[in-house]
Amino acid sequence: PPAPAMPEQAPFAMDRASKLSKDEARGAVDLVELCFTQAAAFLPPSCRPCPVRLSLRGASRSVSADVPLGQARALRVPDVGSGRPEGDCLNHAMINVGCFISCAAWCPQPVIADSGTRFHVLVLGVHSREQPLSRVGAPTHNDAALQLWRVHENIEACSLQLAIAQKAGNPRQLRWVDPSRTADRLGLLFAVTGDGSLNMHS
Repeated sequence: PPAPAMPEQAPFAMDRASKLSKDEARGAVDLVELCFTQAAAFLPPSCRPCPVRLSLRGASRSVSADVPLGQARALRVPDVGSGRPEGDCLNHAMINVGCFISCAAWCPQPVIADSGTRFHVLVLGVHSREQPLSRVGAPTHNDAALQLWRVHENIEACSLQLAIAQKAGNPRQLRWVDPSRTADRLGLLFAVTGDGSLNMHS
């Protein structure tokens, strides 16, 4: 089958600090958008969709779907044994990030669109496909990424909005600063990475 196209709504950007000296990188740095070839190192278009099957305990049937790389699929599974009306379903989202997830953090404040729809932002620390595994506590210096996903309040939809690539090793821990939301900023995010550094993203 033809290779799936990369999601157009999810640009990949490289933290410019990874290309600067320590003295040059002391201040705030901008993100430089990666070209298609560079971004393909994280989400290669040649990868086929990942088949998943979801079933809840007590459910009479399961739900299956193919999840393309860098995308998500919303699944509705019958809710059994919770006392809800028969035929009621629970919403789930299956996300294909492309490699192992080392840490995750929900933005503490939801985003409200102009239409009034509420979204939540989930940031995921994703290993590099070149170095998917590492010993616990061992330093790493490979490329890795932080992926920011927008999740509908009712989990009816989920999409990758931005991915930040960095040459700082696999992400180890993520923590949002609350409150840090402004009119021009989603928030402040601290990330501990595999090379032992602490990075702040605005």
